[in-house]
Amino acid sequence: MKEQAFHCAFGVDANYVKYAGIVMTSIALQNVGHPVVFHLLCKGIHEDDIDKLEKFDKLYKNTEIRLYEVTKELEQTDRALGNIGVGRLNSTVLIRLMIPLIISDEVERVLYLDADMLCVNKLDAIWDIDMEGYPIAAVNEAKHESSAKRLNLATDNYLNAGCMLIDVAKWRQMDLTQEVLVDFKKNRARYGLLEQDAINHVLQGEFKIISNELISLMGAFNPYQIPINKKNVFWHFVNEGKPWFEFADESVAKPYWQVVRKSPWRDMKKLVSKDIKICYLAGKNAEKQGNYKAAAKYLGAVGDRLMEDYLDRSNIGRFRQFPQFYSYTKESPWVSVIIPVYNVEKYLARALDSAVGQTLKEIEIIAVNDGSTDASAEILSEYAEKDERIRIISKENTGYGHTVNVGMDAARGKYIQILEADDALGSDMLEKLVEAAEKNQTEITKADFTRFWGDLETGQKKYISAVSCKELYNKVQDPQNVNPNLFHCAMMSWCGIILREFIQSNNIRHNETPGASYQDNGFWFQLMCNAKRVIFLNFSGYFYCSDNPDSSVRADKLFAINEEYGFIYGYLSSKKEFAKFRYIYWSKKYNNATFTLHRIKPEFRPLYVQHMREEFLVAQNKGELSRRCFIASEWEDLQLLLSDMDSYLKKYS
Repeated sequence: MKEQAFHCAFGVDANYVKYAGIVMTSIALQNVGHPVVFHLLCKGIHEDDIDKLEKFDKLYKNTEIRLYEVTKELEQTDRALGNIGVGRLNSTVLIRLMIPLIISDEVERVLYLDADMLCVNKLDAIWDIDMEGYPIAAVNEAKHESSAKRLNLATDNYLNAGCMLIDVAKWRQMDLTQEVLVDFKKNRARYGLLEQDAINHVLQGEFKIISNELISLMGAFNPYQIPINKKNVFWHFVNEGKPWFEFADESVAKPYWQVVRKSPWRDMKKLVSKDIKICYLAGKNAEKQGNYKAAAKYLGAVGDRLMEDYLDRSNIGRFRQFPQFYSYTKESPWVSVIIPVYNVEKYLARALDSAVGQTLKEIEIIAVNDGSTDASAEILSEYAEKDERIRIISKENTGYGHTVNVGMDAARGKYIQILEADDALGSDMLEKLVEAAEKNQTEITKADFTRFWGDLETGQKKYISAVSCKELYNKVQDPQNVNPNLFHCAMMSWCGIILREFIQSNNIRHNETPGASYQDNGFWFQLMCNAKRVIFLNFSGYFYCSDNPDSSVRADKLFAINEEYGFIYGYLSSKKEFAKFRYIYWSKKYNNATFTLHRIKPEFRPLYVQHMREEFLVAQNKGELSRRCFIASEWEDLQLLLSDMDSYLKKYS
């Protein structure tokens, strides 16, 4: 049954709304005179794009646009499912699945479309399909047999979820949204294609198959001829190469950009792909077109990126000592932002946005994926595709310390900054820190930070000073003087930048114990034992997430701090000149031990306090406890611990 209007739906964020706009324009151009309603499920699109959507409505009289801001619905559904991870709309589990639940009951059918498509014919051929009682009509993937076998499906069918004609009533009747979400939550560790795998696993191949003549799956870059058929209704660009990149095949790029010029997004510019395969094909296409300068640039970039990838993987340095034999060079950025990534799909986009949005543009962002099993790798790839400053290093899961060390080994910046993947940088943080570091020639440059709970923009916030007394701000300090006030500062490395040459020359590394707790303590001690020029700035440049349930500092890690401080004590014992820091060591250890004591479960506190007392009695007998290095209240509490453990325990119960 043909409805009065064609209903088409998209999921968009600020990055993809323009590409959806081009698909909408192509539909409007191909279906002049037929009413089309576009349903856009949005997450945080910019005012400029909202203005363009309003212009679109005026430009094409046969169309209507309905916007749905679904950020809160995404978060609520995610929480209800136990935080399965919802960070972005273009590739998350929920976006396609929410459409039949959000649109009006009056809509009988809706055509979901990805943003990497182009309409090249009237929609009637798809809209008039007899769905035969199926909830979805879609085209089979090119290698659907192997995909079906991978998921052990009941049939050889495996649909491509980028273009789906949905029977809204049938979908709701089968409760497919809930069924697919539950399936994804249960099986996501083995789903390489996220919600598409989940949809196929639930349907078991039972969907109405649309002919590939109507929806053609193709690449915009192809060493062979691109398959184009007069019966095509949509071209769906399914691999890394998209028609909005430079030197896409003319057979698809030319009609794509003709549509762009007839849209409100006519000022859109062609992008440069970072994908090695696409760079190679772009170079060959440029050569075919006689643009030998562009061909040389692209084909040269292929070699450079292969070399860059090899260098990233060769962290031990045996290859790097012969730079004269390879051509890959890159001007060193001011700062290398190191992001250790492990199963942080819910927060990662926020961290990456804060890094790419820095007012200091001469930076590199090194994201080290520590064997994540969620959508973190996909999020990283998406951002790297759009920003050439982002480099991704993927490895098996080895823990926080090793992950950050890998990132530091790959760094080229003059300074290192460590950004936790659930936190965020203030927009001008790096610019201010670099300016101060250059002016004062400091090895360590740190600022204050802000704790936040909930949403970064609207949630609760608390300003935290990085130093114990205001007199320490904005003056170069020498840690070798062992000023206790200087050492009663924030130990976290992430609220500042560190001179990379200083780190390398002193062989400063994170402890590579499994897990991810307190390894910034050992790193901080190494920095302070070797540094001679440190400065603290009185502004908040870093936003620290205080309510991530999967944070590395957890109450169940009973003796993690003790293990880290064993590593620190071994370091202080390695050189005679470090012995003067042992008094500081015990004051910092006590401070962190009480921090742990407050976080662990009450039933574990007697055991932990007994362990604390035994360690500090040893320190007392060695003469390594100095009242001068303790905060007064902590020194008094320590004396109580040493003299009357029961009273101490009662105080902390």
